[in-house]
Amino acid sequence: MRLVFFYTQYGAGDKSHIPKWNPKAETKNFFAVEEGGLRSEGYFWLLKKLKETGVFDEILIVIESNRSPGRTDIEGLPCIVVPVIDCVHDFLRPDDIIWVRGGFRSWFVHLERLKKAGHWLLLYAANTGRQRWMIWDVVFDDYVQSSQLDTRNRLWVKFNKPINPLIFYPKQIDPIYDICIGASHIHDRKGQWRVIEALAHYKKATKRSLKAVMLGRGSRGTRTSTLYQIVDSEGLDVVFTGMLPRSKVCDIYNQSKIFIYLGEHGQNDRGPLEALCCGTPIIIANPRYHQPEVHGNWFCKVVKNTNYDQVMEAINFYLTNPPLRSDVAANYEQVNGAQSVVLPKMSFIFKAIQEIGKPNSAELNRRLIEWSHLCP
Repeated sequence: MRLVFFYTQYGAGDKSHIPKWNPKAETKNFFAVEEGGLRSEGYFWLLKKLKETGVFDEILIVIESNRSPGRTDIEGLPCIVVPVIDCVHDFLRPDDIIWVRGGFRSWFVHLERLKKAGHWLLLYAANTGRQRWMIWDVVFDDYVQSSQLDTRNRLWVKFNKPINPLIFYPKQIDPIYDICIGASHIHDRKGQWRVIEALAHYKKATKRSLKAVMLGRGSRGTRTSTLYQIVDSEGLDVVFTGMLPRSKVCDIYNQSKIFIYLGEHGQNDRGPLEALCCGTPIIIANPRYHQPEVHGNWFCKVVKNTNYDQVMEAINFYLTNPPLRSDVAANYEQVNGAQSVVLPKMSFIFKAIQEIGKPNSAELNRRLIEWSHLCP
C-alpha cells in the first residue's frame, strides 16, 4: 500500500475547463521546490522517515495548483502538482492510503469518490474545520487525549504536530533579543498587537524598554494597523524582520530569551512548538488553542492576554530565572519530539492500517489502545 499525502491548494485552475498540462514537466511550484515550501515542514520530515524506516515503500505528495503544474522529486519523494484536483485520480491506485492536510471545499466530491472506492481517508484539519466532514476514517487532532470512536465511526486520534528537528534545534549562540513576538504573518488574530501593548505597559511600569523582534509579513487589521504607531509613539525597541527562511527563524528563536504568542485563533500554532524545540521558554494565552504538552510544564507560562501586569510578571520570571536552553529542548523532545514521540506513533498507525487492509476504524482503535498500554 502507498501513502498519498494531499498537502495544499495554491491557485487552482478553472474546474469548468481543465487546462492542458504535461504531467511529466518539471514543476517550479513554490510549495514543491522552494525552501519555504513543503521540504522545511515537519510533515515532510515525517514522510521521509516513514519511507526511510520502511513503513512505506512508496509515498506520493499531491499539490493542487495551476502555477507550474508538473512533477518533481522532493529529496527522493515524488510530488505531483495538478492544475485542478480532478486530475489526481489519474495518479491514484486502488489501495492507496489518503492523508489530507487541511482540505478544501473543492476537494470534497473527489474525497467522497475515494471513500466510496474503499480508500482509507485520514485528516489533519489544520484549523480548516474540515473535521466536520463525515467521510473520514481517522481524524488526527491536537486536543484529544486518547483515541476514541465517534457516533459516525470516525476514529479521533491524538496528534502531536511534527516540527522538523533538522531545522529547529538549540544553537550555541548568545541572545540578542529579550522577546520574540510570534513567528507568522502579522495580523489581528495572531495577537502581535497585544504583545506590543504589553511591552508599552512594561516600559511605563519599569522605565525599561525590552529589545524585541517580530517575525513575519504585515497584513491589514484594525488592531494590527495601530501596532506600528504604538512602537513609534512609545519608543519601543522592536526589530521587524519580514518573512525569513525557516533556518533563519531558528536563529531568531535561539537569539531570543523568551517567545510570546498571545493569539486568539488557530490550531496548535507551530510558533510555540518551534521555539520550545530550539530551547526557548514561551508565554502563551488561550491554552485551548494549544495541545496540553505545550503548556503543562515549567517552560511555559499561561497568561490572560488582556492582563498586561500578568504578562509583565511572566516576562520578568524568565528574564530573572532563565532555564537552560538544553533543558527546554530536552523536555520538548520528551513530550512532543518528532523523533521520540511523533515518528513511533505514526509508524505504528500506518503499519496497523496496512495490516488491517480495508478501512476499519474500530479495529485500528483497538490496536491503538493496546499499543498505548505498552507505550504509555
